[in-house]
Amino acid sequence: MNIKLKGSRLEAEIDKARGECNWARLTELLPSIRSKNGGIDHLTKRENCTPQKHYYDFLRDSENLLQNAATINKEETTIVMEAYILLAKLHFFCAEYAEALQDIEKSKIDAARTQFITLRSLKLAAESYAIKGFSLEHINHKERQSKPVHNSHDLSRKRILSCFETSVELSISYISELQKSINSKPRGASTSTTLIGYSTKNLKIGLLLEMALERAPYLSLRKSVSDRRWDLDGRIMTELSDKSMVDKVQQKLCRQLAEVLMRGMLEKLELLYWLKHQLFRPQSRFEEVILLLLISEIIASQLMRINRAEGMRSENGDQHSEVSIGEKTMSINNLKMVHNLLVLVLSNLRQYHLLASIFERSMDFAQEDRYMHLQFSLALIVTTDLSAH
Repeated sequence: MNIKLKGSRLEAEIDKARGECNWARLTELLPSIRSKNGGIDHLTKRENCTPQKHYYDFLRDSENLLQNAATINKEETTIVMEAYILLAKLHFFCAEYAEALQDIEKSKIDAARTQFITLRSLKLAAESYAIKGFSLEHINHKERQSKPVHNSHDLSRKRILSCFETSVELSISYISELQKSINSKPRGASTSTTLIGYSTKNLKIGLLLEMALERAPYLSLRKSVSDRRWDLDGRIMTELSDKSMVDKVQQKLCRQLAEVLMRGMLEKLELLYWLKHQLFRPQSRFEEVILLLLISEIIASQLMRINRAEGMRSENGDQHSEVSIGEKTMSINNLKMVHNLLVLVLSNLRQYHLLASIFERSMDFAQEDRYMHLQFSLALIVTTDLSAH
């Protein structure tokens, strides 16, 4: 395929391919990147993308290229910072957590004073704090097994939580700016932040950011952390409520907060909606739990329908619509977990008709899942008995 993009349009297309982890598209762009007429031939060796990351030799080659990029461009602080963050990602996914922390320190991301010009640089910054948090958490877990000192580990947990909270703040900024770039039409001059051809359909923010958005609220609710932040779940959900690219995160956070409320860990609800007072405010803990579970159930059902549609398209020969078996299994399991919580809550309130209607909706994509059919059957039996009396 002959690519004729140049300059800022080519750089924007590269940013898009990197953000989507579309290595095939990036391979098509490589000839244009190396071409002097492309205008960005100096970026050729800033990053080496190798989808075969399970091969040791490819990873070592990537490591050498990134180290060379950081060494050759010592005066370019942005290039050095991005190179070390990419090295940290490489070491993190190789389970080399100590090396990943060293790379984050060398990137000097904590001391960065310059603004993040491109969306990709903002995403890398958010990922760097997520890597730092996960690496510290893993190392802290090992140290806790060998040296059970309570005070030092409590300080470590606070440091880990601080890393995740910073990652969450940067992730929210990245997702908001990405949404603006998608919605806005590019004007005369093209910039590196213009995302050509982007749409929210099938757009992913990346595994690291999703994990950080889920991990931060979980850690903030742990009993061992003295200064809990009950509002973190609510803040993430309200800030990202209209961002379809993080539906999976929203679904899990709603379920997680509902479980917290069901266990009686939180009684006051005002803290969760202080950001947007125009939102509906439940008057009781039961109302809050039901609302959160219904939101989670709707999102989970929607994701199931999307996966089913993508699977049908892949069966018809569309290579861009493949859905893995693991992803399908995860989607159905997420829906089952929400259904189980709804059974506990609605059965306690004797709202069996509502429960039956929820299960009826899920029959469209339940297919041969015996458990979901059993739940629907039991709900119908109870509903019929109540109607008879």
